[in-house]
Amino acid sequence: FFFVFFVFFFFFFQAEDGIRDVERSRGLGDVYKRQVLDSTKKASEADQLRERLRELEQKNAELSEMYARESGERQRVAKEIVQEKNQWNRERAILVELNQKLSKMIEQVSSKVSSLRKETE
Repeated sequence: FFFVFFVFFFFFFQAEDGIRDVERSRGLGDVYKRQVLDSTKKASEADQLRERLRELEQKNAELSEMYARESGERQRVAKEIVQEKNQWNRERAILVELNQKLSKMIEQVSSKVSSLRKETE
């Protein structure tokens, strides 16, 4: 009984631990071949990444140039808006001053009209 248990236990845990692999080693040549394939694959991936990096850098330069143009345009428009606002404030100040003068003139005319009415009565 002990022998049967030992044999079952020994073979069961060998299979579970992966000691018994079905795939046999094909020698060191396969390892070196895989390394060459991996290195050429990695070199190809690196070339693709470099190309993508170049594309992204070119796109970044284009976007930076576009942003600079738009920024300059925004500054020009903002300057025009400030100039128009300043002109509007000057014209508003003139209109306020004219309104005050007109109010004084109306007041003077009203007082003269009332004095003339009193004289004619």
